[in-house]
Amino acid sequence: MEELNRGGIRLITALWLNMGADMTGTIDISATLPITYFLSGMYMAVFAASGLVFIKFWTKSREGFFLYFGLACWMLAVERIPLLFWDVRTESYSLCYLFRLTAFCLILTAFFRANNRKKTAP
Repeated sequence: MEELNRGGIRLITALWLNMGADMTGTIDISATLPITYFLSGMYMAVFAASGLVFIKFWTKSREGFFLYFGLACWMLAVERIPLLFWDVRTESYSLCYLFRLTAFCLILTAFFRANNRKKTAP
């Protein structure tokens, strides 16, 4: 450990090691896994909370559009749980894609049902 004296303040150079990727541009994947888990949890929490908001709107209005969106948001939140136990870097498991496919089909169904409803005269 080398000590530097800069303006009367002692600096220890060992504190400056590992401050990012090296000059070759390689990134250690083991260092990025904790942030991946954190972001996955945030993704899950945001979709679960938005699902609750849509279900709240559905209980007040009883319009199926909000029910479908709430269920789709919860499907996208639940989809993150299996990824905690599988290898996050590959994510080529069909179960995750089936959750996403189901959620997006629910969203498309909500749009089609809302747009194809018979118009009532005021």
